[in-house]
Amino acid sequence: MTRARQERVELLVIASLALLALFSFARMLSKMADPAFGGLDIHAQWHSGHALRQREDPFRFALEGEVPELPVHYLDGVVTTQPPVAQPGLSVFPSNTAPIYLPLAASAYLSWPTTKWIFFAVNLGLMLLIPALVIKLFPLSQRLNGMDKLLLYLLFFSITGTRVTAWIGQTTFLVFALMLGSMLLRERHPVW
Repeated sequence: MTRARQERVELLVIASLALLALFSFARMLSKMADPAFGGLDIHAQWHSGHALRQREDPFRFALEGEVPELPVHYLDGVVTTQPPVAQPGLSVFPSNTAPIYLPLAASAYLSWPTTKWIFFAVNLGLMLLIPALVIKLFPLSQRLNGMDKLLLYLLFFSITGTRVTAWIGQTTFLVFALMLGSMLLRERHPVW
């Protein structure tokens, strides 16, 4: 294969993946805008965080089907005066361990729409960070040119799991970024 032909194939692959990544981002936004889907997983942390606001056990709170005391005043100015506080059809049982759950439960101080979109923005930021961390950890990263790195980013953005993780509000990106970050810190600090 000639060099010119190889470059055309590479450009076609990059353009195709870029188009797929754009469709993925559009799909993420459409799912986030749908109240029945956007933020499914983060909702449980948000809702059970209301138990901590009331100084109650969040697991017992969820298991016994308790609801937050009304009115609920949020830092973003929203006040919920009528039930339900939980979003219909979304999980209310917290599913993370304490080191992940506790910081996320603090989102109960913000209204649901604000929490949902902030966590989505965090996931988008982590989507940009994770490929950079993976490239940095790759032993032969100095051999990667700009097109190689772009290809890795586009592949990551185009994977169905990436798209779903972002709009469903999973903590996957947060945990993965922390793991990659600790691997990078290990190289510089013996304590890690």
